[in-house]
Amino acid sequence: MRLLVLVIYSEDNPLYKEHLRVWRLYSKKNASVDVYFMTLSPNVTEKILVNDILIIPGEESFKNLPYKFISALEYFPYQDYDYILRTNMSSFWVFHNLLSVLETLPREELLAGQTDGSFVSGAGMLFTPDVCHILVRFKERIFSFRPRDLGDDVRLSYYLRIHHEIECTQLNPNTYHLWYPNTGLEDSIPKNIFHFRLKQNDEHRNKEYEMMMNLFNRFYITQ
Repeated sequence: MRLLVLVIYSEDNPLYKEHLRVWRLYSKKNASVDVYFMTLSPNVTEKILVNDILIIPGEESFKNLPYKFISALEYFPYQDYDYILRTNMSSFWVFHNLLSVLETLPREELLAGQTDGSFVSGAGMLFTPDVCHILVRFKERIFSFRPRDLGDDVRLSYYLRIHHEIECTQLNPNTYHLWYPNTGLEDSIPKNIFHFRLKQNDEHRNKEYEMMMNLFNRFYITQ
């Protein structure tokens, strides 16, 4: 089992630099998982991999998120993996729990994550390689898919469902959204959770690093 994880990143956000420190504490703890971070920069003319950060030519913007993700797919050999996960900096993943779930999933035509049935949340979109091939092959159609102000998670999900009949699959257990004043130390958190969503309201975004560290110590150090 091999998992490629592509994380939406931006050098412009100081919070992400704190998140990056925690991500790097656990990103290499499982030999089956490869983690890379994706960012756009107008200062490069070709894709450059610097350690675990892929720098892609372009301007950081909401509308360029599909371009960022598909550009990363074009760079990395996604065909060599069983699954590809697109996620964001304010997520925390327990990869050993996730890998156990992946063993039960289909190996083709899969788009999965937290879903209401119409789209998969961009906090954690899981693809099989054949679906990633569709995204790469038809990228221009996806970039022009209207309305263009849709979030990239909605745009990718809608495109795959409408044009390729790939439905959204719910992953279980559900994503655990941790809200401050909860900090990740609560005994009520189930041990089998594999995805925590930590993005807080603006007044508490400075708590995300502490919450990530608590989860890291809980799931990667004390177990």
